[in-house]
This record gives sequence, structure tokens and C-alpha cells, in this order.
Amino acid sequence: MDDLKEIALTIIFAGICLRVSLVFWNSNKSLKLTERILVSAHGVVIFLIFAVAFLVNYFGFSSFDYGNPYQAFLTLPIISMIFSVFRHQGKKHMLLLHLYMLPLLIFTWVFGGMYVTGDSL
Repeated sequence: MDDLKEIALTIIFAGICLRVSLVFWNSNKSLKLTERILVSAHGVVIFLIFAVAFLVNYFGFSSFDYGNPYQAFLTLPIISMIFSVFRHQGKKHMLLLHLYMLPLLIFTWVFGGMYVTGDSL
């Protein structure tokens, strides 16, 4: 039964991340392609960082040496969020979706960091 909870949380996590990126992608059609990607990438990047951390742990490649590079990669969604604040062309209230992304980023930082380093609670 615990596995079902983890699977459900993972599906919700992925759904929120990918949906927020899709919303930003669809609302910034007037931007150049590179700007549009940067404005909408934060959700996808958070999801990919967490997925890679999970896979590193799953295949037994965890190491404390990966902790610092992992934390460096966590700056990418932050950069994308900041960029989207200044370049977003849609309705400004959509920027409130970043409030959903911050807890997911913290979740990714904590639990993904444990996956990547092989640490546990």
C-alpha cells in the first residue's frame, strides 16, 4: 500500500511540473523559440532533475561526490523562473504558478539530493 502512495505522489509531482511548463509554453507564443523555452522550462527541468536523481539511485550509482553538481543543476529552474518573471507575455497572474513550483523544487532538492548521494532519512 505504501508503494501506491509513492506512485500517486510521483504522478501528481510529474503532472504539476509538466502542466505548469505547458501553460507557460502555450501562453508565450509571441516570443522567439529560445525565449519561449527559457520562460517555460522550469517545470520540465525540475521533473528531469528529480527523475535523473531517482535513476542514479535506482541503478546503484549514488555517491556523495554527486551532491555538489546536483545542487548546481538545481539553479537551472530558478534561472528559468526568474527569466519568466521578466519575459512572460501572458496574463501576469499566471506568474503565481511559481508558488506551486517552489515547494516542488524544495522537494526535489531534499529527496533528489538523498537519491543522488545515497543518503537516507
